[in-house]
Amino acid sequence: MRNVLASALLALTACAATRASPEQLVARASFDLECDAAELEVVPIDDKTRGVKGCGKRATYVSTCETGANRYGTYQHDCTWVMNARNGEPSASGAGK
Repeated sequence: MRNVLASALLALTACAATRASPEQLVARASFDLECDAAELEVVPIDDKTRGVKGCGKRATYVSTCETGANRYGTYQHDCTWVMNARNGEPSASGAGK
């Protein structure tokens, strides 16, 4: 019974960690836009997309996750926010194409 509960708790913890956090988004946007985090406004666009405005600039970010099995065969998720567009233009990385 303990193993079942431990497995369920581990699964719930893994699911909770599958989304990129709002704190990650603000930290990344603050750096990208060269704007203090306190001056940023985050606008939800859809489930995986956020607009960020501040200091006369704006950018669009998309949540992305990489999933893979670790050495124990369980899946781990590494999620983050990636800039898709800045001031309405595709980002230099081409992620918006």
